[in-house]
Amino acid sequence: MTPVRPLAAAFALLLAWGATSAQAAPVWDALVAELGSGDGRARVAAYRTLVRERDLAVVSVLRRELPGFDFWGQYYGVLVLDRYAPLDARRAWRDFLASDSPWLRLCAGTALLRAGDDTGLDAAVGALTAPGVPPPVRTRMVLRLGRRPHPRLL
Repeated sequence: MTPVRPLAAAFALLLAWGATSAQAAPVWDALVAELGSGDGRARVAAYRTLVRERDLAVVSVLRRELPGFDFWGQYYGVLVLDRYAPLDARRAWRDFLASDSPWLRLCAGTALLRAGDDTGLDAAVGALTAPGVPPPVRTRMVLRLGRRPHPRLL
């Protein structure tokens, strides 16, 4: 596992040298990989860096990697993805509608619903009623609905 501090330092150097998003791609890949690690401190540090920088190249990395992460990696990845404009993240959300993870399906459905796209409604309903979801995950799913969920989700 790569420590986050050297990653953050490498990232700062890339920016100082005027690196493009494509040149920073290995750093994005490494930071997103840290979201999926079992090290809570590394995960939070990577999350903070990704949220602060908000480079569009990260969306495609999240789109590719999140389905393979455990719940907490997916949780932090979704929090990062939530920081992007709906149009910037739409392709990732649509891909997650077909995920094996009820958490990702629910997040994708609710994100699309918030953006005015009803295509995620069935996935969100299906995720909420999926069998075998651990209680702590189900609690996060209900909290994800927000204060005023879509009427069909109630």
